[in-house]
Amino acid sequence: MNPKNIDNWPAAVRENLLSRTRALISEAFQEDVNGAGDVTSRAIFSSDERGSARIFAKEDGVIAGLFVAEEAFRHANRALEMDSAVADGQTVAKGETVL
Repeated sequence: MNPKNIDNWPAAVRENLLSRTRALISEAFQEDVNGAGDVTSRAIFSSDERGSARIFAKEDGVIAGLFVAEEAFRHANRALEMDSAVADGQTVAKGETVL
């Protein structure tokens, strides 16, 4: 098992982890927005607006948990397209693009 890439993990382990991660993310979103969606975003953006974003490393470090970030973003918007610029286990320099 390659711990740096969840796609290479055994299916049962991967599915268990994803299921538990999704449940935790769902609970966090429910607590955060109480099922109403993000009030500020709904007030300033129309539902058909599109945008883009990048996530940068704040400090030098090693990337870990990209699948959690991707699952959280997908929870907010299933149509979201993401491209990881790096992989779990990869070192990054301050300011380097991560997602």
